[in-house]
Amino acid sequence: MIQRAARQAHLLNTRNFKVEIEPGLPTLFADPPRLETIIRNLIENSLKYAGEQASIQVRVYRQASKIIFQVADNGPGIPPQEAGRIFDSFYRIDNSFSRIASGAGLGLAICQGLVRAHGGEIWVEPHTSGACIAFSIPLEAAIA
Repeated sequence: MIQRAARQAHLLNTRNFKVEIEPGLPTLFADPPRLETIIRNLIENSLKYAGEQASIQVRVYRQASKIIFQVADNGPGIPPQEAGRIFDSFYRIDNSFSRIASGAGLGLAICQGLVRAHGGEIWVEPHTSGACIAFSIPLEAAIA
């Protein structure tokens, strides 16, 4: 699923793409096309802001009763003061990178909606360089 998302995001240089999946993860009951959409969108954002020579890492691991997905890159990063707003519809960070990169500011809002539909959360992970967006999907379906 992650490799398919990378291909759909037109990630061509696979030597700069690393996937790390914790061994022995339990089965995750989720909607695979939607998870693929989230991951593809996050990879596309990394490519958009970090450029074609971006190094992108996807990490998947278990934390308590959740599976955590992280997509990290070596791009310019996300200013801490913007981290709370990047998931708002139509919001774009106002800097030279957002003026160069196209988009309507809906990608991360869509990701947030899909993650929440699974009962999970999405956030900006503190990162020393570049950007890292993480999201969680609970192992057991939430009871509404």
